[in-house]
Amino acid sequence: MEVLHLVVGYQSSYSAWRAHERALASISNSRIMQLHGSLQDLRHCDESVTQFIQKAKALFNELATAGRLVSIYMCFVVFRESLKT
Repeated sequence: MEVLHLVVGYQSSYSAWRAHERALASISNSRIMQLHGSLQDLRHCDESVTQFIQKAKALFNELATAGRLVSIYMCFVVFRESLKT
């Protein structure tokens, strides 16, 4: 990802870093919303239980990487809702 255009014109490395951080934060927030939507849409249809759990775990891990840990309760809700297909 090209980032030079995000930091041109700043006088210090700190202000350039903060500008870069703000620009990437909005992308991260969009991705977090997308991940939450994917969790809500997750359904156990024609795939094996193992495949379903791997998909859910990948989404949980990506949220955790973005700083949004998922509670055990939320895991339970996702699995319970996925059975309502």
